[in-house]
Amino acid sequence: MLQRTKRLLIAMAAVLAAVVLAVVLLAPAGLADINSVYTTDSNHGGGASFEVMAPGWYQLTVCDRASDGKGAVAHLRYTTTGTLIATWRDPSHDGSCQYADSPLDIPAISPGFSITLTTCLYWHDSNGAYHEKYCFSKVGSS
Repeated sequence: MLQRTKRLLIAMAAVLAAVVLAVVLLAPAGLADINSVYTTDSNHGGGASFEVMAPGWYQLTVCDRASDGKGAVAHLRYTTTGTLIATWRDPSHDGSCQYADSPLDIPAISPGFSITLTTCLYWHDSNGAYHEKYCFSKVGSS
């Protein structure tokens, strides 16, 4: 009976070690938060952040911080290629921010690449054309 219990405990420890190893190996190494990316207009009317909630789970937050007729937009890209990962908008200064979560709104981010978060103000002119201005970017790493 003691031998059987000992073998069972060893087997359980081996399975637990394998699970921990798999989680560590599959987690993006060093993916870091990017905080406080504000637009360059005089009152910093737009702001965004990118937060790693857990391995493989991210949140992109964008906030329109001014009642100026413009909205705030956040673009998350791979730094080296410029490939767009996600774009999210907060169209109006209504006291709440807009949140994009993975995996629904943000696809998996490849480990080993740096990422750039850019925040801009956007608006549509009287002809309906889309414009972005007052952009600011910060680079993080994955």
